[in-house]
Amino acid sequence: MTTIDLSGKVALVTGGASGLGGATVRRLVADGAKAVVLDLPSSPGEAFAAGRGDAVRFVPTDVRDQTQVQAAVDAARELGELRIAVSTRFPFTAFPARLHPDIRAALESVAGRLRPVSYTHLTLPTIYTV
Repeated sequence: MTTIDLSGKVALVTGGASGLGGATVRRLVADGAKAVVLDLPSSPGEAFAAGRGDAVRFVPTDVRDQTQVQAAVDAARELGELRIAVSTRFPFTAFPARLHPDIRAALESVAGRLRPVSYTHLTLPTIYTV
């Protein structure tokens, strides 16, 4: 199995405050990445991030709101090199109309190098790396 070096990389994780998203964030951080958790303001995101030190930031986000998604993208860029997008709610590519322009542009600019690391439609998160 090929391993990807995540040291110094930053991930955006939708639905990352609990459940599968939270488990994904914990694994990414354990493997050396930093993460920005995008989840609803009513989620346990603040407490989840607070328990993980400087490696995790919570940005209250409804992914349908481009202003909120932009705030999450900006927070990710403050942490370092944004190279990973994880969607635990829907595949980013399945909803191009809802996809934030910066994320869409990043995905399109590297289409030849983009590789879904894992994906099963309803059970596993979709993880994109560059």
